[in-house]
Amino acid sequence: MRANTTTATMPPAANTATGADSKSHSHRMHYLPKYWLPVVLTCLIGIPLYALLISVIVRSDLLDFEGKPFSDEQFKALIAFFGVALGTTATALGVFLTKASNDRAQAQQAASLRQAERAEQESEARQKLDTAVQVLGLMKFESGYAAKAVTGGALTTLVHLGHPVIAMRTLQAALADEAVDISTAVWLIDQVLSGDHTVGDRSDLAVSKQDAAELLLSLVDQLPDDARPGYAAWPSCISGRWPPDLDVQTGMNLVFAMLSTLTSRPESWWTSRDLTWLWTIDTLVGAAEDISGHQHLREESATYATVLLGAIDLEAVDQEYVQDVNQRMSSLAHPDYLSNAGMELRVDAWIAEANSRREPPDSEAP
Repeated sequence: MRANTTTATMPPAANTATGADSKSHSHRMHYLPKYWLPVVLTCLIGIPLYALLISVIVRSDLLDFEGKPFSDEQFKALIAFFGVALGTTATALGVFLTKASNDRAQAQQAASLRQAERAEQESEARQKLDTAVQVLGLMKFESGYAAKAVTGGALTTLVHLGHPVIAMRTLQAALADEAVDISTAVWLIDQVLSGDHTVGDRSDLAVSKQDAAELLLSLVDQLPDDARPGYAAWPSCISGRWPPDLDVQTGMNLVFAMLSTLTSRPESWWTSRDLTWLWTIDTLVGAAEDISGHQHLREESATYATVLLGAIDLEAVDQEYVQDVNQRMSSLAHPDYLSNAGMELRVDAWIAEANSRREPPDSEAP
């Protein structure tokens, strides 16, 4: 669902040369602060010292091996020069040795701090894992699951301990055994989708979000509350807004879960108590405008946002809202390139049903 674009690229050879020069320059600049002291001492002491030595040798005729013996004044000048040179050399050597010792001590201290921090992190991770195992033990007995309140609290603890993957896999099994109610499950899914805390790496966090989206998609038939028309259990992080940094698979599952939930009940069901379903359009707009999202996900979201405008009762909704959504989504929406034909037909049928309910019946001819 991408538009054809032409991208200008630099020839490979030019790219390689530019990259090599930049890398070499960066490498030299990285080591420059490390050697600033020897460079300064060489410029301020070494070079003037050698210049003075050459001047003394030339002016005192030391290179004239067949000349007269040194006079007393020449001997005194030469001894004074060597004294100053030895003092300067000793001072410079002392500075170098002191700096080397300080650098070594700082490096050892930094290594010790890193080792202590790593040991502390490993200890904390082990403690959290032990706690997670104990929490899992509280949920299941030989005779079955614990009370729903205990099970829900245990799953919440797993999420806050940084084990979202374990929490989602356990939640899936608990839902299959009816050990957790839908509201608690949706709240946990919301916490995983909007959270960024995990004892693992970023890939573990991405997997947990994928599991949460897939689980939400499997629950669409149970989310609407038929006892209260217009209400549905739904994650707050995708209700009129959109969480950033979702991969395309997770994002598409969330979009399809929302559209499936919306179309599982007629439009009149959502508006029967003067409520609205426009939060779905606002959520799709948020997904389309999320610059961290995949381009395919943004285009699909923008397309469905504009398509759903066709079900709006223009007598109940301000025209400016429709115009604003159309204007913001115009550059991303592509109605002819939706990826899921089944979902497209389902949404079209839902819109047609909504409009047919608002059309006045044809009057009979006299």
